[in-house]
Amino acid sequence: MPSPVQARRLFPSCSVEEVPVTAVTGEPSGDTAGGPRRTVDEEAPMVARKRSTKAPHNPYLTAATPDELAPANGIAYDIIAERRDLLPSVERIMNAGLDADGTVDVLTLFRCSLTAAGDPNRDPRVAIAACSPASARAVAPTADS
Repeated sequence: MPSPVQARRLFPSCSVEEVPVTAVTGEPSGDTAGGPRRTVDEEAPMVARKRSTKAPHNPYLTAATPDELAPANGIAYDIIAERRDLLPSVERIMNAGLDADGTVDVLTLFRCSLTAAGDPNRDPRVAIAACSPASARAVAPTADS
């Protein structure tokens, strides 16, 4: 990289601001006439990033048979065994934070929607919303009705 003085000589019509090399590269300039430079071996090692979150453990992915699984994991295992392409949808349902009964209900809605054309519960977000505690409160009858 030419120094600012060399740049002015090479490109007289261009305006070149004198900026210390440290501000541009983060390294002191050292000897500009070919002085000591860092080689690839001398560079700082790369810092490996740690994952900020781990994926939740889903036993239906690692179980050999559905017999040893809880009911929700057994249904998830059956869905994935039939159609592996539904893994993202099943993972969304399993990681939705519902209780065990709610997860079973959502998976049942989802599995039944796979055979019915046009069923809105095919979208796991719709099935989760249909069985979430907030939707149950919205549908529950009040004392006024």
